[in-house]
This record gives sequence, C-alpha cells and structure tokens, in this order.
Amino acid sequence: MQPNQRLTTLGLQPSPLSTQIKRLEHDLGGELLVRAERGRPMQLTPFGNKVAAAIRASLPKEMTPT
Repeated sequence: MQPNQRLTTLGLQPSPLSTQIKRLEHDLGGELLVRAERGRPMQLTPFGNKVAAAIRASLPKEMTPT
C-alpha cells in the first residue's frame, strides 16, 4: 500500500505541499525530489536540478540568490 493510500484509509489527507510537488512532477514528466528517509534530507534528482537551473536562468538577476 502506498503512503497516500494509507493516509486515505486513516481518513487523513497528504499535505498540500506534497500534493503540489506530485502535481508538478506529473506535469513536468519526472521526479523532482528524492524523498527523505530516516535521518536523510530530501534532495533534488538530476531532473530536479535541471528544472531548478532552468527556473533560476529565467529569473531576473535581482531575484536570484547570490
């Protein structure tokens, strides 16, 4: 059983952020993140890095982190 199915079975909903990330992944056609596991932070996938780089490149200079 998938985690979201377990939540639904318990009468709970996945977080809105998680839902939006999954929607983005579906729309863009690839996984953006390697999900966190015990003691390990979330990380961008190679595809997620490409998407992030494309977004940074499209932002005006004053909006990009230094």
